[in-house]
Formats: sequence, structure tokens, C-alpha cells
Amino acid sequence: MAQDEHSATASRAHRHSQDAQNSGPATAHETDEAWWRVVDRLALVFSDGGLSRMPARVFAFVLVDDDERYTARQLADGLQVSPAAISGALQSLVSVGLLAREREPGSRADVYRVYDGDVWARIMQQREPVTARYESVLREGAAALAPGQGARRLHESAEYMSFMHQTIRQAVMQWHEYRRQLNLDPPAGSRHPS
Repeated sequence: MAQDEHSATASRAHRHSQDAQNSGPATAHETDEAWWRVVDRLALVFSDGGLSRMPARVFAFVLVDDDERYTARQLADGLQVSPAAISGALQSLVSVGLLAREREPGSRADVYRVYDGDVWARIMQQREPVTARYESVLREGAAALAPGQGARRLHESAEYMSFMHQTIRQAVMQWHEYRRQLNLDPPAGSRHPS
């Protein structure tokens, strides 16, 4: 696996280097093999965690890159993939809350960004409504069933979802305090979702 990852990174760096000689660099990281290795490794972890391959690559790219906002075209150029591949990946990432979609006044192009400054807490908070819905449906199902193994499993599942819902809230509050202690608050002017 690591050898395949290294080969892909080295191949991309070589391809980017040739492209840069022919037309000038498209991104600041085009020939930075170490930078691409980080992107590739993160994408692999995100993919192993359940994201489809292209959304995993886009999310890794956006996390690692220094820019704050991207058009679909910029992401397609940066990753050297088709706009169609980027379009589907962006739709997926926005729908699960990993990226925000915005539009500048007067612009026709959407721009995408990470919820900077607290991306992981934001992601966890977005799971709360899903967890609450699971709990509700599981409780209704357990109440509707006659006593037995199925009803017991649904009840236990509902209790687990309740526990996770509370734990996520507590963990986010603890994280906010911890990041204050580490002085990890976002830079002035950084945008937070409302």
C-alpha cells in the first residue's frame, strides 16, 4: 500500500513538473512531492473511513492547501481531474457537511470552503440531528414491536444513539475549552458558520 502511494505521488510530481515546464504551474504545490504525499495519505484515510475516492481526494486537498476558498474549476485544475468528477465530489462533500458552498454577490460561480477554525467540531455537530433521528425512529420501532429480541435490539440501539448524542455535545464543549487552552482559536477575520 505505501509503495503504491509513493508511486502515485512520485508519478504525479513528475507529471506536474513536466506540465509546469510546458505551461507554467497551475498550483503552488504542483511539484511538491511531500505536499502531495500528505494529500494522498489523508485521502486514503478518508476513503478507508467511508468517503468515496474523489470526495476523499477533494477534502484532503482542501484541508492541506493554504487557500481558503475554491471554485470547482480551481479544484479540478489543482487535482488534475475533470470538472464532472469535481462536481459530484463537491455535491457529496456539501451534503454531508464537510464543505460549505457560498456565492459571492454578483458572481455566477459557487465557491467552496472548509468550516475553518473548527472543522472537526462542526462535522461532529452536524451529526447530532442524524443521531437524534436514529434514536427517535429506533424508540418508535421498539415501542411498536412485541417484546422480544428485535424490540430489545432496537431499544438498546436507541439508548446507544442517546448516549452518542449526549457524548458528542459534551465532546464538542470540551474541545472548545481545550482549543482555547492551546490557543488554537482561528485567526481574526476567519469565518464561522452560523
